[in-house]
Formats: sequence, C-alpha cells, structure tokens
Amino acid sequence: MKISTNLKKLLEKFNLNTLELSRRTGIAQPVIYRLMTGETHDPKLSTVLTLANYFDITLECLIGETVNFSSAEISNKKSSFEVPLLTWKQAVNHLTLAQDILSSTEKTLINFKPISNIFALKTEDDSMLPIFPKGTLLIVNGDQKHPQNGNYIIAKIGTNKKALFRQFIIDNEISYLKSLNPDAAKYRIALFDKKKDICCGVLVQSKVDYN
Repeated sequence: MKISTNLKKLLEKFNLNTLELSRRTGIAQPVIYRLMTGETHDPKLSTVLTLANYFDITLECLIGETVNFSSAEISNKKSSFEVPLLTWKQAVNHLTLAQDILSSTEKTLINFKPISNIFALKTEDDSMLPIFPKGTLLIVNGDQKHPQNGNYIIAKIGTNKKALFRQFIIDNEISYLKSLNPDAAKYRIALFDKKKDICCGVLVQSKVDYN
C-alpha cells in the first residue's frame, strides 16, 4: 500500500497542507499526518474512502503503487460546488430532511469537492467572537458525529429544537461546549452529555464577508 507516498503527491498537486485537508474532510489532522508518514499501516476504510472521494479518485488509485496525475481519474478541475444553506433548526435534523426540502433551500458555493453530507450555516450572534463574527458562513461535515478535542461543532443540546455553534472541549474525560466570546457571563459553558446531546457536524471551513 503506497497511500503515504500518494497522499503526499496529492497534497502537493493541489497545494494543500494537512491542516487544510483536515478542515475540508473532517478527518483529524494527526490521522492524516500518520498516513503521510507511514506510521499507520492499516487505516480505517472510512478514512481512506473519504480521502479518495475528496480527491475524486478511485480507492485503488489512492492506495496503489502510483498516482497518475495525467489520467482522467483526477478530475478536481471544477472550481466551485453547491451545498445547502440550512437554518439552525434544520441543522438539528439535517440527516432526515426530505429531498424536496433540500432541493428548495438556498444554496451557497464552496471551493472544494464536497463529501457526502456537507451543509452550510450562518452565525446569528456574537457567541464565537473574535474568530467567527456574526454572519460568518460555516461549512459543516454532517457525517462527523464524534468530534475531537478542540473541534468547532454544531450541537443539539437536550430537547432544544435549534442547534448551536461551539468549541468542543474534553478535560479530564468531561466533555463540554465552550463559547469563544470573552463575555463568559453572557455565554456560559455547557456540559456535553453524549447520551442526551448530539453532534450535528464538525466545522471544516468558514468564510467571512467584510463588505
């Protein structure tokens, strides 16, 4: 399996680093790094498939002896892709939204090939200042249900019908959601109970329009 060599070539070909690839695919950066360095000899099939789907190549091409950059297998030439722009209530049930609803929702463009369940949201408050001001466009991987420490996630807390955007923190095996806004009195830290609360997706990219 030559995935380490091929992955390095693909990153170089598309001018990406491990951090950006992590953001775009939802795969943790350390996992991508271990694949590149050859430390991981038996990667999860889901990880390899996600990478192959992102680069729009076959699984055999990714793990084979060589990657033929001149072949038609790599077709990452399209510069933009449409994804649905959901409301914060829709985000809670994004996996079960009817196709006609998804088809009729507003769309936004992203500059990378979307994986199977990508959606977008716009921040509505200042809870994640200074990094994510109100109106920031969030591109979310809805397939990522098990966030890593430090990830920015879309979460459903308890019976709330509206999702929220927070940083996921694990401290001494306790999971909680943290606002970035220094006004702690306004946005309190919330415990994340894996039995009652749901991760609706992990942030892979954000865009801010300053106009």
